[in-house]
Formats: sequence, C-alpha cells, structure tokens
Amino acid sequence: MDADAARRRVFVLDASAAVADAIADVIRRSDHFELVGVTTRAGEPTIRQVRERHPDVVLVDYRLGGGALVGQLRVSAPTAQLLVSSVRARASERDDSLAAGANGYFEKRDGIAHLLRVMSGTTVSFKSLASVLACSALAVKKDFNSGSN
Repeated sequence: MDADAARRRVFVLDASAAVADAIADVIRRSDHFELVGVTTRAGEPTIRQVRERHPDVVLVDYRLGGGALVGQLRVSAPTAQLLVSSVRARASERDDSLAAGANGYFEKRDGIAHLLRVMSGTTVSFKSLASVLACSALAVKKDFNSGSN
C-alpha cells in the first residue's frame, strides 16, 4: 500500500502564528497525516483553499470567526472533521461551534490531555490525530529510543 494513500489531510487555521506553526510541525513529522494548509487568517481566500484542498480534518481557532466561520467551513468541506479550539473556557463558544457543525471543541489552555479527552469523544480520525499530538509533545525521539531498548 502506498504510504501517502492512508495519510489524513489536515488544514490548520489558528489566530496565533506560533500555535499554527507548532501544530503544523507536529503534522509534518507524522507518518499518518499530511499538512494541506496552515493560515492565521479567515476569509474567502481561506474558505476557497479549504474547499480546493479537500482536507479530512480542519483544526479551527474560534477567534478567527466563531460559529460563522465553522458554518462556512462545514459548507466548503462537508465531509471534513472540524475541531474548534479556544483560549477561553466559555460554554457559549463550544455550543456555538457545535451548533454550526463542528465535530469537537477543546480549550487550548487545558493542553494535550484535554485535547485527548475531546477527541476521544468524537471520531476515530481525531483519536489518531490526538495520538500524534501526544507523541510529539512528549518527544517522538523518546518513543523511538524506548522501543529500541
């Protein structure tokens, strides 16, 4: 089987360039995912990129447009898994995101552990992405080294 055939295509939208770059780096290092886009801006050019690049997973920062952006992304990528993140602990943001079509929501300040809990309640693709994020956060080299001992 072609290694690229099984890779999940991921598009990252985050208001913070540092966060977007960190997530993109995790995805680039993964054998299971392919980064198909990363941006810190919302708007028609981004919606068009998402539509044209056909991601399997779209990670979205709530600050970029809230439920309205999630709704636009849902129309542009109807089969993609949409996961919304936020720096705030607001039920209204979560509810807005889910009502607009998001598959999951997590608070950034809760970190990887919270992300894993949110992802485990959504779909298999999020569970796989969570595993990749967790491995990267704990240093993938450590995992490889422990396997060779």
